[in-house]
Amino acid sequence: MRVERPAIEDSWDDVDAVNAENYERSKADSPEQARERSTRAHEALAGAIREMDNAEWHSESPCATERRAWLGMLMGSITGAPKSAYGHAFAHLPDLERYVADCAGSPDL
Repeated sequence: MRVERPAIEDSWDDVDAVNAENYERSKADSPEQARERSTRAHEALAGAIREMDNAEWHSESPCATERRAWLGMLMGSITGAPKSAYGHAFAHLPDLERYVADCAGSPDL
């Protein structure tokens, strides 16, 4: 069964634009809303992975892709970072470290 190609497949060359769109869509959310959205996404992804057996994990991607031939790699790339499947959070650590450093030097804290 083939399914619709994930929109992110057409956005790999401009991930910053994807992040900017997500920021605009969610910038008014409260911290609680952001945590709830993050928790729902994490639970959906982790639940889908837990339900798969090895055969499904290594099966052909259910949608046409240029670089990700099997389902597990497709899922990893969508939540990944450069050279790190499933490493999305790690792509943002330098930004977080700079932010914390800036806040630590702020007289408002």
